[in-house]
Amino acid sequence: MSMFIRVPALVGIVLFASSAIAGAALAQDQEKFVFGTSHPPHVGPGIVFDKQMKPLFDQHSGGRISVDLHFSRAICSEQVCVEMMRLGQVDMGTISAANLGAFGRAVDFLTLPYLFENQMAALPAIEGWLNDEINKLTHSQMGVHIWGWVPVCGQRQLLQDVRLVKVPGDLKGIKLRVTKSPTEFTLISDWGAVAVPYDWAAVYQGIQSGVVNGLFLPDCHLWSEKFHEIIDFSTRVNGSWNLNLLVMDLERYGELPNWAGEAVDRTGVAITKEIFANDDAWLAESRKILESKGVVTFHVPNEEEVKLWRKGAVGAWVQSKGQYDPALVTRILNAQGKMDFMKELEAAGAL
Repeated sequence: MSMFIRVPALVGIVLFASSAIAGAALAQDQEKFVFGTSHPPHVGPGIVFDKQMKPLFDQHSGGRISVDLHFSRAICSEQVCVEMMRLGQVDMGTISAANLGAFGRAVDFLTLPYLFENQMAALPAIEGWLNDEINKLTHSQMGVHIWGWVPVCGQRQLLQDVRLVKVPGDLKGIKLRVTKSPTEFTLISDWGAVAVPYDWAAVYQGIQSGVVNGLFLPDCHLWSEKFHEIIDFSTRVNGSWNLNLLVMDLERYGELPNWAGEAVDRTGVAITKEIFANDDAWLAESRKILESKGVVTFHVPNEEEVKLWRKGAVGAWVQSKGQYDPALVTRILNAQGKMDFMKELEAAGAL
């Protein structure tokens, strides 16, 4: 009689223990990320994040990674996201390459003026060798892992509400918001404007109140962020690449099991490809909308004006010397055939 009582009880104990072990193993085989970004879900990169990030994580992790998405600065924006990552409050997010300069200058050279002719010129290097080189720098100098690249509407332009600007001399006295990047500060100052470091979240109100007169960003922001309501002029100088990066705290990334770290990086590659494929179309559509409304005056510099803008940009390279590997930037410029610009930089001692 006692045998029939004890054996089921023993079996139950074994089954319970096995179930608990299996449950613990299953829990260790799952990852959940909190993702924060300033991008809204209905424009630009936010569209890709909203529609594809969860499915791509699911695909590349075999369903073992889930992610909570938070858009439009709902939980953090730019450098605040990085600060929250270091506190363990957020797992991943986006930050511009320029604002990443608040944590170190390892990737500041990506914002150097006229380094890339356009964003599509950067894609072969990113898919080839550049991503690994960038992570060597951010891992060793900044404690940040780059798991994806986020182009946002191509090159940065001069957007302001004072007057039509055709050449650098026209910028005198105009106050332009800049990021935390010393390179960008030097560039805008050398062009003749008053560079004002200013938090992104407060820019709209800053222009309204006159603290700043404008900003250095792609003109798609005139539509996506409604700056066309308060900005009157855009000068398409194509000054530097407007690049955001998908980032994680390096310690958090390093603690991931191998399968999860690989899934993060594979997902980042896929998202990068999707954003590159869609960004030019988004930029063209936003410009079409703006031009149809006729609320902003656009100036496209002629060949002689372009030379003045590029000449005025050399000082930003000189200021940044020592913060980048000359061989690295020479490789980037050479791959694009930018020989004339390389000669200008060499003459100034920037290379």
